[in-house]
Amino acid sequence: MAIFDVRDEQFPVVDAHRQVRTSPVRLVNEATYVAGRLLTPRLPAPPPPWIPLTDAQRAALDGRARHLRDLLATPLVGVDGLADQFPRHQPRSS
Repeated sequence: MAIFDVRDEQFPVVDAHRQVRTSPVRLVNEATYVAGRLLTPRLPAPPPPWIPLTDAQRAALDGRARHLRDLLATPLVGVDGLADQFPRHQPRSS
């Protein structure tokens, strides 16, 4: 079970064809439960803004964010592969 905070803010999203669209709301995952147990986040939260970071630390955090964006923006299949993923069934003739 996942619990989301629904925020009334525009948010850019990218579909499987790399088309950028703007969603009128943003879903932010607050918690996820698996078999009744809280699933801990895989990535640590970013440091609070009042903690000073070195240039190397800031570059590492920016690099991590960039790599995550690239990973999440890469389509799982190409445009031609969608036909295989979602085949259209022809109606049977009587």
